[in-house]
Amino acid sequence: MRKSISPQILLIQRKIEQEFADIPRPQAFTDSGHCCECADHNKTLSNFSPATISFTELGNPGWDPVCFMTDEAFKYFFPAFCRLAASSEGETWYLDQFLFHLAADGKRNSRWQSFSTFQRELVREYLEILLEANTEKIEFNCSTDLFLEALEIWSDKE
Repeated sequence: MRKSISPQILLIQRKIEQEFADIPRPQAFTDSGHCCECADHNKTLSNFSPATISFTELGNPGWDPVCFMTDEAFKYFFPAFCRLAASSEGETWYLDQFLFHLAADGKRNSRWQSFSTFQRELVREYLEILLEANTEKIEFNCSTDLFLEALEIWSDKE
């Protein structure tokens, strides 16, 4: 049986959905002309919205379209990443991939730079709430170091 998502997480997810609702759908989600993999990921992503994309499309770390997304596409799909991270459980553990993408390239990475100050603050708040609500699961999955790294990056102020 799945653990229910805490009210605090649901509240911050609603804030994130509202904040990112006006992000325009990109014309292209990857540099589709770069290679066959980019083209395939672009095709997959073009078939979904933040509300409809699922673990099926994003949950394989060996074939992860998020690695190839433009920053605009990352922002567009960000509410979906939060939804999947919050519902991480057993066979559908997405949290590590989410954290990997937030921490990739370290401090002030291109994703961090593409978010507004308010959006960064929402990410930080989301991570803090997610950590508090899921500490045992995060420790069990050996995700603590990656979690703290992502939290440090997104807590950075300009």
